[in-house]
Amino acid sequence: MTLHQPVSRFLPIAAFALLALVAPRPAQAVDVVITCDNAYAFGYGPASGPTTLFGNVENCTAAEIFSCGPGPESYLGIPSSPGYLYVVTWSDGATTQGVLGNFTDGSTIVRTGQAGWQVYATGQDVDVDCNAATGPNVASVTAQVALANTMSGGANSSVGWVSAGGGPLGTVGEVANGELNDNAAGNFPIVCNILSNARWMWYNPDPNTITNPFRTFGAGNMQNDANEFLIFRIPSELATPAVRNTWGQVKMLYR
Repeated sequence: MTLHQPVSRFLPIAAFALLALVAPRPAQAVDVVITCDNAYAFGYGPASGPTTLFGNVENCTAAEIFSCGPGPESYLGIPSSPGYLYVVTWSDGATTQGVLGNFTDGSTIVRTGQAGWQVYATGQDVDVDCNAATGPNVASVTAQVALANTMSGGANSSVGWVSAGGGPLGTVGEVANGELNDNAAGNFPIVCNILSNARWMWYNPDPNTITNPFRTFGAGNMQNDANEFLIFRIPSELATPAVRNTWGQVKMLYR
């Protein structure tokens, strides 16, 4: 009687189970609802940076940022990839600044302000001029990601990636997580079409002196936008189970 044959028959099953546990999360088509005060682009890619950028939207009025009509943009069927979700932002350096959104692949979701986001402040001053062609492109974003990955950022940058609470020794600032999208008494009005448990998010270059990085000028607020553009990223595997809790319907397809 041989005893090894039944064992060998189950080895492939065990191997496949192990592969399922360690394999990266496969690419999914993602539905996105996002707004920014003032400008953004987003995309997916490896640690070296996004392979494509979508959006490249500059919002020049309050209605374009917050309102149900011209407000948050919706994108259906955006191709994702294992690695990171990147969100690139810049502002007009006036009144308020922040980014808010959710990214859903049907079964899981990433929200701005959830645990796991990092930001790199590039120190490259990009201003909003209502001409999207002037925004950062894939090449410029990838070049800045390379600096962040090696903690080689220059003046006005965060030097490397930082999270909520800061980053490695030598980095500057932290991810700023603001109010939930369910509080009209904060820095921002409630934004339709975006989940109520998404949080506004930005960069705080000096948490010791800046108590409200979502506002510009005044005591305790941001004093300029010299740190921008900003690059946010989060590992795609940090998506959480989706909950159907929205403020309206999608407005547009694959802009």
